[in-house]
Amino acid sequence: MAYSIISGFAPSTTEPIDSRTVKANATARKGMNSYDIYEGLVVYQVDTNQLWVLIDTANYNNDNGWQLVGSGAGGGGSWISGSASNTYVSSSATTVTTVVGGITTQTNDSTSVTFGVAVTGSTFTGSFVGNGSGLTGVVAAFPAAQQTTLIGTDKVYINDGTTNEYATVSQFNSASWAGVSGDISINATTGAATINANSVALGTDTTGNYVGDVTAGAGLTKSSTASEGQTVDLAVERVHTSQ
Repeated sequence: MAYSIISGFAPSTTEPIDSRTVKANATARKGMNSYDIYEGLVVYQVDTNQLWVLIDTANYNNDNGWQLVGSGAGGGGSWISGSASNTYVSSSATTVTTVVGGITTQTNDSTSVTFGVAVTGSTFTGSFVGNGSGLTGVVAAFPAAQQTTLIGTDKVYINDGTTNEYATVSQFNSASWAGVSGDISINATTGAATINANSVALGTDTTGNYVGDVTAGAGLTKSSTASEGQTVDLAVERVHTSQ
């Protein structure tokens, strides 16, 4: 039953007039007796500097019954409340605090952010920042379409054992051709193959018929010597006969 107070009163105490409105932590906030709560009860949680309102008395003892409406994140800002989460955006636009089911995460413009909580569930909609080393059970979904024509600037993503990086198709080609050695050379830009000079040994690297040299027989004289690409010179000797 409510009582009407005609004039104000001035309590001299450092404790709250209503002990329900200030709780040390989430356990104390959700641990109140069912006969001590009502829909719309506003509670300040000391350990996180957060202000909570009870929106469902049937779930006062769990996260589903409470909605975060304020935080001591500092700097001024606004809370955006939704059906699944509450988000605080600071006035400097450098800090975003999100609360989902009582789990608080915070991001800012720093290059390194450490989260002290775990987000679990069958599905998650949003984005993560970092190298993903702490994620488990993640299956990569590859595009259904296949790239049929590759150009040198196309990128292939790789991991060097420490960080995620990429290499271009041209780099893969150059690395493959760099390992070629022996009787041919490959142009690293065009991929064209060239037979190195003096790399083909007749009879060893070739098949089929070829003439290695010509020997002058009886009545013939050869003035040329065996050489690559030679022209054979033969002369018929003059034969003298006696009468």
